[in-house]
Amino acid sequence: MMALLRPGRRARPVGDRSRSSRRHVWKESGLIRVVQQVLILLIVFVSLAPLYTAVTTSFTPQGELSGGGIIPPRNPTFENYRVAWSDLGFQGMFSNSTILAVAAALGTTLLGAAGAFALVRFRFKGRRVLLVAIIGAIAVPPIVIIIPLFLTMSDLGWVNTYHSAIIAEIGLLLPFAIFLLYSFMRDLPEDLFDAAALDGAGSIGQFWHVALPLSRSALVTTAIVSGVFAWNELLVPMILWQEGKFETLMMGLATLGPGRTGVRFVPLLMAGVTITIVPLVVLFVVGRRALIRGLTEGALK
Repeated sequence: MMALLRPGRRARPVGDRSRSSRRHVWKESGLIRVVQQVLILLIVFVSLAPLYTAVTTSFTPQGELSGGGIIPPRNPTFENYRVAWSDLGFQGMFSNSTILAVAAALGTTLLGAAGAFALVRFRFKGRRVLLVAIIGAIAVPPIVIIIPLFLTMSDLGWVNTYHSAIIAEIGLLLPFAIFLLYSFMRDLPEDLFDAAALDGAGSIGQFWHVALPLSRSALVTTAIVSGVFAWNELLVPMILWQEGKFETLMMGLATLGPGRTGVRFVPLLMAGVTITIVPLVVLFVVGRRALIRGLTEGALK
């Protein structure tokens, strides 16, 4: 106590202490923001660097590849895209991939919504067990069931038909779609369904006029995710679409990729990769708001 009252030593006012503590907090918060911005920029760079390298390399003429794709080519050319699109048949592969992705996305979303609605609205014995089984089926990799799947499709005579891979993709994606839409639909207001029932709407009417409109964002999210998975699928089309006319973009990239003899013409491969990626980028840019809204609302619910 005497030390505090010694001459020549002043006590710091309370206001100065509070201002000093505020400045300290501001400095810490500013430092945290800087660190966050640096981490975000680093993540963006790591994410976009492979895409940038692929695009720049795809415009490189044959025999001029240097710098690992980081340095843009001196004489950019579209020849690699022309060769991949026309000569290597990527035009037909693009059509097959589009058919598979769109059909699988639509079928998965519609059936997933119906299954989720049934699990939410209907009370039946074994409902929880069925839901647990559906969630567990998400973890089953396609390679585990590919042999029984091929034997079944072969017995039905569906190998090398469009609907074989489409049905298989819908079956593989359906557990995820049901789980995602169930997580959303279970929190829909029951009063709306009761009001629809009083107006004479049955189960189908409630599903079509109440559940689907209220789940629009979740439906878009399910369709986008399912379409992306089907677009990037290699194993199922390779097994069920064995004829050349059914080749998808992923199957075409597999033939252009590295083999036992080493890496083939890299710029041509990167042109094929870019052709494959561009539709996904466009899809994300167009549907990013609905995708983020669906994922966010599902998480909050």
